[in-house]
Amino acid sequence: MATQQDTPRRSDVVRCEYCGEDYSITYRRCPFCDDMAGTPVSYPSSNTGKGGKRQVPPSRGGASPAPVRIIGYALGVILIVAAIYIIYTVLAPLFTRDDPTGSLSSVQSSVSASQSQPGVSTSAPDISVPDPGISSSASGVITPVVKTSAIALNTTDFTLKPSETYRVIATLVPANSDEAVVWTSSDTSIAVVAPDGSITNVNTGSTQKVTTVTATSGSVSVQCTVRCKPGSTGVAPTTPTTPTTPTTPTTPTTPSTPVAAGTMGVINSDGVRIRTAPVTGAQQDTGYINSEVTILEQTSDGWYKIRYGVGNGQTRDGYISAQFVDVKSN
Repeated sequence: MATQQDTPRRSDVVRCEYCGEDYSITYRRCPFCDDMAGTPVSYPSSNTGKGGKRQVPPSRGGASPAPVRIIGYALGVILIVAAIYIIYTVLAPLFTRDDPTGSLSSVQSSVSASQSQPGVSTSAPDISVPDPGISSSASGVITPVVKTSAIALNTTDFTLKPSETYRVIATLVPANSDEAVVWTSSDTSIAVVAPDGSITNVNTGSTQKVTTVTATSGSVSVQCTVRCKPGSTGVAPTTPTTPTTPTTPTTPTTPSTPVAAGTMGVINSDGVRIRTAPVTGAQQDTGYINSEVTILEQTSDGWYKIRYGVGNGQTRDGYISAQFVDVKSN
């Protein structure tokens, strides 16, 4: 019985110990599993002694790197990234957490100082300077200043006899305003005004003159017209240091002797308003200086109801303050 004999191996080929393929001895590496197999290599032939080129068959090899080598590259990149992350997140805080020498703090302070902009203060604001719109009490409670929104005067147009003084009352809105009232006269040679609103006629001329007195509180101001008769001494009363109650009442006074109905009188001031009712808000006529009137009635609050002529034989009834009528003697 014949025995099978091993086929003798060819002497011009070598078997690759990795892929098991036979390749010519003219190759230094296996063309089937080496990454350079696609590159033609020239080797001298042992049989012919002549050099030649051999191309790797497309179906038995490729130009791409081996998968194992690609995986190795990827793992290397991952390890490098992980090492950088650990250094910045774990190791770096260990060196900056404690600084017993204080060198790190001094460096940080110098860096902060060098980065500050010139002209910009980093200190806390000075709260010792008071805000004009805020007031503070002794207890330290800060309250806003109540500002004046309006001013109301008890009269806005009146006449003063020579050297007479009359006080104008200013009422602030709101009543609890923190802003004081300041009084000024447009012509101090005609009338002067005291800090409490008392106005004095100082007109030394020979004719009646008119001036304007202004009351100001904060940003609000209001004016009144003052008509000053001539013949004053020109000496103003001593200005009180604090507001005092004026000697002249703030409303017209009723004559001590009642005036009988039908008594004749003369209007003694120019520009006096004859009103339709015994209140300063009602207005009717002006300009009846030295006009003769008939007193029809005397009210309890210092007003006369009068009858006066308006021309062409016609008359009209109205009200006028008793201080502006000189009663004729019978």
